[in-house]
Amino acid sequence: MKTIQKMRIFAAGVGGALIASWITSEVQAQQPIKAVDSKIRVCVAKDGVMRLAGPASCPAGQKPVDLKVPDASSPDSPDEKKNNGEPDGKACAAAQKKIDELANRLSAVEKSPEGSLRNRVTAPFQVFGRDGKVIFRVDEDRTAAIYDGAGVRVAQMGASKNGGYVSAKSASNKLDIGMEAGSDFAQVVITDSGTERLILGRDPQHGTYRLKVFGKGGSMVAGIGQDSSAGKGAGMVIVNSENNNGGEAFMLGDRNGKGIVGIGRAGKSLAFLTEGSKGGLLNIMDANSQIMVEAGVVAGGFGVVRVGPQAFKPGYGVLGLPGSYLAGKP
Repeated sequence: MKTIQKMRIFAAGVGGALIASWITSEVQAQQPIKAVDSKIRVCVAKDGVMRLAGPASCPAGQKPVDLKVPDASSPDSPDEKKNNGEPDGKACAAAQKKIDELANRLSAVEKSPEGSLRNRVTAPFQVFGRDGKVIFRVDEDRTAAIYDGAGVRVAQMGASKNGGYVSAKSASNKLDIGMEAGSDFAQVVITDSGTERLILGRDPQHGTYRLKVFGKGGSMVAGIGQDSSAGKGAGMVIVNSENNNGGEAFMLGDRNGKGIVGIGRAGKSLAFLTEGSKGGLLNIMDANSQIMVEAGVVAGGFGVVRVGPQAFKPGYGVLGLPGSYLAGKP
């Protein structure tokens, strides 16, 4: 019985403390406590129940208890003003010093070439799309490539020994166009299935500029540019048959400043029209490029046609007469 009695007393005490806490909050909510009040009086009945004391004393049989009013003030915050509402001078000076230090460090970082705020990435690296496929790739050999949605490399650029290059390919990898510049040349090249079909730029061997068009077999079928053999880079146009096994035609300005139009086959001249000493000059050759017909204007101001081979052997025959010869009247 004594044990049970003690447990009841303990429970009543705990309950009293909880009730006291509730009463305190309830009293503060319903009846604000004045700043001068430092305690609240309650009446505790024999059953442990506490009630707020009225103006009079507690009823008979109830014990008066004074509860301390909790302090509602909070510790000073770091931002709270002191010294009669004015900021702490030392604290402000220290904060301003810290701000100035951070500003100076930031300015130094922005001005530093090695510590720029721009993002820096070290090669090799790759960039992937949202689908997980590679879009862009940079390798340590100073080359960069772009890939399409199927993962095929369709563009590439890089640095060569004495320059740089840019290349673009079709998705089928059949057609390719490239631009490249070096120490002694610069050109654009188009290839089809691995065969060069067009070259535009500066010839590294002769230093002349030209445009070349190639056939399916890889031989040049057309070209325009400077004639490297003329020594002065005169203009030249050439048109060839496929594989260089047929006829060809050309126009050029020779080293003497005279224009020439000609036709040939397999590299041998068959005819050309140019400028003679007194006017136009036409030559027609045989298969070995020997002149068989020559027509032009002579010093007397009249036209002359010679037909070979005899006409090109002065004093031919017993009487030393000229060979086949046709001359107009002065």
